[in-house]
Amino acid sequence: GSVSEIGVFPDRRRLASVGDDGTLRIWDLATLTSKAITLSHEGLCSLAVSPDGRHVAAGNTSIYLCDSEQAFSARELLRREHTVESMAFSPDGQKLAAGTRYDEVCLLSLDGKVIKSVPCASRIESLEFMPKQPFLLVPNRRAVAYDSRHGIAQLWRDDLSAVEREFDSSDAKRRADITMARLSPDGKWIAGGGLYQSRMHLFDSATGRVVS
Repeated sequence: GSVSEIGVFPDRRRLASVGDDGTLRIWDLATLTSKAITLSHEGLCSLAVSPDGRHVAAGNTSIYLCDSEQAFSARELLRREHTVESMAFSPDGQKLAAGTRYDEVCLLSLDGKVIKSVPCASRIESLEFMPKQPFLLVPNRRAVAYDSRHGIAQLWRDDLSAVEREFDSSDAKRRADITMARLSPDGKWIAGGGLYQSRMHLFDSATGRVVS
């Protein structure tokens, strides 16, 4: 079946992938072979690899945490009514942010405790912690005069306590309805675009200004 998402291990020698068959695969890039771990009878939508490469999280309506030090044995961290569309490990690898479709973003400890949960109106196709700064990049939606479902990106505090900054292309010549957003490796730039549009914008992460 289809592959939903891939993740790169910090050693750059392995990839992880999940997809419609409910299986997590760990790929060795040198040999092009894979180790398969069946997690669910349902398809898997999302994937995250921890910064130290020890843990891999995979999600559908449940979040499974796999430990590479225990042959990628899996345990269920959390179960929700709707699918978990994206996940991201915190820079220290001790917490996991998860976005549930049209519902919430939650912050979990690795023992499955929900530290905080915040409503979110987006499908949450991407989540990413900012390097060296205490923020989480989140796609969201807000009501505007011309579109009640306009997509934007937001920088949330990494404890989900507040929104620090918004990224909106409404004033650009050709606006993009942002459904996915990614940070540059140094955290200075944010690329945001629409899943259903062939259009994207580049933002200055410090000011929110549209650069291109």
